[in-house]
Amino acid sequence: MDIDIFINIFPELLSGIGMTLTLFFSSISIGFVLAVGLFALQIHDKAVINRPARFVSYAIRGIPLLVQLYIVYYGLGQFEWLRSSVAWPLLREAFWCAILTLSIVNCAFTAEIMRGAYQAVPKGLTPALRG
Repeated sequence: MDIDIFINIFPELLSGIGMTLTLFFSSISIGFVLAVGLFALQIHDKAVINRPARFVSYAIRGIPLLVQLYIVYYGLGQFEWLRSSVAWPLLREAFWCAILTLSIVNCAFTAEIMRGAYQAVPKGLTPALRG
């Protein structure tokens, strides 16, 4: 690695720390709140409720993040009804598309972690967890 190149670009790298931390903390916070709801749907007793929730989690975790970013940023603008909705001023900005996509991906992974942790608890202890 050429240290001179690194020294020259280091100030530019530092300028992106604020944006990176904003994206990180926003997506983690929103994703966790959404994950609690998805987790609750995944552990529901009725298959009509838990199977679609598990499929959504499976699908989101299976699609690469970069593809999801492209779908949200470039794909959603193809729908006329969305461009004329109140959500369009946010969705036409790259920042908000990134927050939305990162939050959804974080939601799917966090909900799956919660579901796995819940299923790791022995069956006799789960009624105590449900209250």
